[in-house]
This record gives sequence, C-alpha cells and structure tokens, in this order.
Amino acid sequence: MEDNQKGDSMRTRAVALASLPFMVFCVTASPSYAQESQAPAGHKGAMKEDFIKTLGLTQQQQDQIQKQRDASKEKSAQFKSELKDKRAQLKAELDKPALDKAKIDSITSDIMGKQLDERVNDIILMKQVLTPEQFRKFQEKRSKPRQQNVEKS
Repeated sequence: MEDNQKGDSMRTRAVALASLPFMVFCVTASPSYAQESQAPAGHKGAMKEDFIKTLGLTQQQQDQIQKQRDASKEKSAQFKSELKDKRAQLKAELDKPALDKAKIDSITSDIMGKQLDERVNDIILMKQVLTPEQFRKFQEKRSKPRQQNVEKS
C-alpha cells in the first residue's frame, strides 16, 4: 500500500512538471487587446495613423477609443497586480514537495479566466465603437502579426 502511495505521488509530480511549460505560457500570455504596444514611440504613432486610416475612423470614434484606452490603462495596473499575486501563488504551490493538484488547477483557472475576461471585455468595447465592417478589418489587422509570429516559429 505504501508503494502505491509513493507511485501516485511520483505520478502527480511528473504530471505537474510535464505541464509546467504550458502553465507558464498561459500565465505569461498577453491578457488584453488594449495593452500598450511594445513598439518604439515613433513607430506607435505610425501604427496609430495606419490603424485610423485602414479602419476609416471618424473623429468621434477616435475619441471614444482613446477614452476606452485611458480607462483600460487605469484598470490594467490593478489587473497586473492581481495576476502577479496569482503567479506567485502558483509558483509557491509548484515549489512545494507535495503538490495539491486541485489548488494548482484552481489558481490556473483563475489566471486564465481573468485574462479571458479582459480580452472579451476589450473586444466588446471595440464592437460598441466600430461598425461591423471596421470591426472585421480590425480583427484581420490584429491577427496578421500573430500569424507572422506563428509562421516564424
């Protein structure tokens, strides 16, 4: 019976270690459409102008989007703090000699749920401002860099 418990413990550790790269990827994935670009300052301006031109945004739409971005920046600090706390909790659980799979699953679900909520909220906000045609173009434009990154790897 004791050997069986050792075997279960070893299997649990092996599963946790094997899934660690996936969990780290999920935890560190970009959580939000509204997140600032990591592009150089001059490039951001060019990207913004291209975005406005490609979508054909009116001044009113530009103002609404800017207002949403400003509000999103304020929420972003709190969101990042919460995610940092959850990541620390996850790391602490994974560092323990005896793993609690239910607790690890709960923490990862919280992290992924919060990231998904942020992403969905950002999409809803954009859909409220853009016309259906503009939103389609927006989605196409947002997916191109991701497709290029996938092709490079």
